[in-house]
Amino acid sequence: MYQDIINTLSTNDYFSVRKQINQLIINQRFLKEIINVHNPIVFDRFIKMCEYKIDTSVLYKERNKFIKKNILKLNNNNIYEFFGINSLDKEYKENVANRYLTEYIINYYFSDNYYNFMTNFYQMVNYLRSSKKELINQNHINIYSEFVNLNDLSIDNKIKFFQKYLSYNLMELFYDDISVLRDDSHKELTDKSLKLSHNINIYNQDISRRLGIDVYYLDGEEFYGFVRVFLIDRDDLSDNYDYINSNINRLGYSFSYISHNNIGTTDYNQKRVALFYDDIDYHNIMYVHHADLHAKKMHVQDDYLSSKENEIITPERLIASTNNYNEVYIKSNNGIKPKALICYNSITKNDISFAKKYELALLLINTKKYQRYETFDDDFDSYTYNI
Repeated sequence: MYQDIINTLSTNDYFSVRKQINQLIINQRFLKEIINVHNPIVFDRFIKMCEYKIDTSVLYKERNKFIKKNILKLNNNNIYEFFGINSLDKEYKENVANRYLTEYIINYYFSDNYYNFMTNFYQMVNYLRSSKKELINQNHINIYSEFVNLNDLSIDNKIKFFQKYLSYNLMELFYDDISVLRDDSHKELTDKSLKLSHNINIYNQDISRRLGIDVYYLDGEEFYGFVRVFLIDRDDLSDNYDYINSNINRLGYSFSYISHNNIGTTDYNQKRVALFYDDIDYHNIMYVHHADLHAKKMHVQDDYLSSKENEIITPERLIASTNNYNEVYIKSNNGIKPKALICYNSITKNDISFAKKYELALLLINTKKYQRYETFDDDFDSYTYNI
């Protein structure tokens, strides 16, 4: 029975065994059979069918042990049998084997597909370039660069290359490096963010004294900061705002990161409530993207947030690459407290009442002074890896 299912997985009719796969996921003997299959198509299709139901990392770990043992026997003569493509026409065999071998190598060393590896590498080198920091060992970058150029190698040279780093734990090295860069990126976003206090030059003492509430006025000054927009009418002072400071069974919330070069926010509308946050913990930033993430509400039990690329990026480049608005997803923990209600161009009585009700300051932004957009005039593109 196990072999019949494995044979079906190698055909175009593999979805017909989905129900059986669901039952066999907990069968240790079947899992061992899947692990020991040479053909990567079979293994990958099985993984895709069960990756949201079981921890597939264990399967990959055991699979890689099997690969390591068998790759030493691999050569130009048995490559087609190894990948289960003997039945293909001769003219296609080499191209298919070449592509499979690239994916096979990347999957072994980084437990990911070639596209995702390239995306991560792209994020890595471009963050190092734009931040102008030396945060990771250059020798690591040199090693990763060799994998970037895998497609340029012949089958024979790919097999030799596969054996080159068998004694290395490149997956741990690679993702540790990415983690270092991502943490630094998130810290830059929060460090650059405007911190509201009476000691900064945009604090307006006269208006604050007159209104009985702290007022900050951005009138062309440079700034960066986190904004969250609520889909509620700022002129409605009913009690339906209780959730502003609450944590309603959600992992986190979506924010926009704005600056003097782009004040656009998600769901931007001057009638809606836009709140400014200046006390974001960079450890709680989960996802950053220069456009709309199309993120779900992301309840704690959800498996994923977005299919969009999670970018490692400097504040300047995030703003420069933002068209209308970007999105930053941040864990809530015990709630994320706002610091100010944003007022565009004027302050109304309702703004004052709203801010006093929620113990917020007012951040007045003169939008006429913030119509420009940040651009970069450098050779950045020459450092970009096209994928």
